[in-house]
Amino acid sequence: MEKSTASLIPNILERKVVEKNRRDKMKLLYSQLFSLVPDHFKSKETVEISERVNETINYIESLKANIKKTKEEASTSSQMSHGIEIHEMTPDLYVVVVTGLETPSVFFNIVRVLDGYSTDVVQANFSPRGPSTFHVHHNNVSLLSGSI
Repeated sequence: MEKSTASLIPNILERKVVEKNRRDKMKLLYSQLFSLVPDHFKSKETVEISERVNETINYIESLKANIKKTKEEASTSSQMSHGIEIHEMTPDLYVVVVTGLETPSVFFNIVRVLDGYSTDVVQANFSPRGPSTFHVHHNNVSLLSGSI
């Protein structure tokens, strides 16, 4: 009887140590996980670990959605060709600008800039074509006070 009791005590102590080490490791892992979430995303009140894990999961999912949205925006903007062509034929200046449809104010800004450089805008028009807008400006340059 003494022999069986003596062999049980080390097993019980060993299991307690193993369990304590496991709990300590989990606390460390939770701490590392929760440190990834910024303070403004965390709830203000003290919550259980399961709720904090759910908050962290929601935060990570929102980051994934933001990354996906950003990648989609980047791919659509890279597919759109933007460019400016300037042809100077004394005393005329032809400007062709290709922009995306999301920037219609570019047309008016170009006319305003050209007007600021002492030019007479003879003709200006724009036409949407698919995902791009073509702006064509025909200017008569009377005096250039600086470079365009």
